[in-house]
Amino acid sequence: MQNTCKTTNIKIEFTIFGDNFNPNELTTQIGILPTGTYLKDTEIPLYEGLIRKGQPKLYKESSWEYSTEYVENLFLDEIIDPIIDIFSKKINLIYNYIQKNDLTFKIFIVVEIINKKTPALGAHKKLIDFAHALDAEIEFDIYVV
Repeated sequence: MQNTCKTTNIKIEFTIFGDNFNPNELTTQIGILPTGTYLKDTEIPLYEGLIRKGQPKLYKESSWEYSTEYVENLFLDEIIDPIIDIFSKKINLIYNYIQKNDLTFKIFIVVEIINKKTPALGAHKKLIDFAHALDAEIEFDIYVV
């Protein structure tokens, strides 16, 4: 099957996870609806076409996620800056919640390189300051399609 996309796609995921917390409580505290959540010790759903052998797999932690769809773009800052703007208004609430519940904040930057068009993936000051304020990790997942 041929990919009809002409250029590279970038997706951003802000994920807060840890051993024992209630994602709904975090949603209430910060007033931002997640795009996904799951609870520790609940069953990991099967993706279409997969067959499970043996016992069901369980999540090892609870998670709260805010994610974009893939966006056809070569410039990371054009995609991540509007999301940082949403979360920047809640930094103190998020940071305090993370500290109180011993959680981790991770920023995933997922890139699908298409037709050899490589994106500009600089970690500009706004992103670095944001990650620092939340004691967040940044992970780049890069796939050549």
